[in-house]
Amino acid sequence: MSKIHNSIKNLLKSVEGSERSFYSDNLNEILKYSGKKRPKAIYAAAFLDESSREDLYNWWKMHVKEDMLDRVPKHSHMTIKFKPSQEEIISIPIGESDAKTVKVVGFASDDLGQAVLVKPSDDSFGRIDGGRAHITISASEDAPMGFAYSNTLLEEGFEEVSGPELNVKVGLFMSNGEIEYD
Repeated sequence: MSKIHNSIKNLLKSVEGSERSFYSDNLNEILKYSGKKRPKAIYAAAFLDESSREDLYNWWKMHVKEDMLDRVPKHSHMTIKFKPSQEEIISIPIGESDAKTVKVVGFASDDLGQAVLVKPSDDSFGRIDGGRAHITISASEDAPMGFAYSNTLLEEGFEEVSGPELNVKVGLFMSNGEIEYD
């Protein structure tokens, strides 16, 4: 246990049962999280809302007319940066309430993966890691690098389309499996 954690415990003991006991709840809350590591950002992304996710998959079924492969991402998104630094996180408009969208401008598929190429509505949340802005539709169990195979697939070529415009919210996918928007 850290010195800070022990100091907070001692402070809690000193205020419990005293006229300053109203601090107890706050100190207990601090103690609850003081010994735990904060989850790390795995990637920054523009996440589709549920309605846009449905629109995308319906468009795929009607326009591309292909069934999904084995694995479909749980959180459909356009990656902005994989393993972003603190400086990069600060520069990304995480959780901003401005309406942000991506437009489907191409697609590609093969036996290993399916993806759509997208164009963000503004440069504030474009890819900053050199990859193509895309959303993975699905991937095969055999896809090298799993869902990241979409980058390779789109590098090999894609069919241009004028697809749907999809609503997104910029956030961080954390090591605890949660998405944070602040």
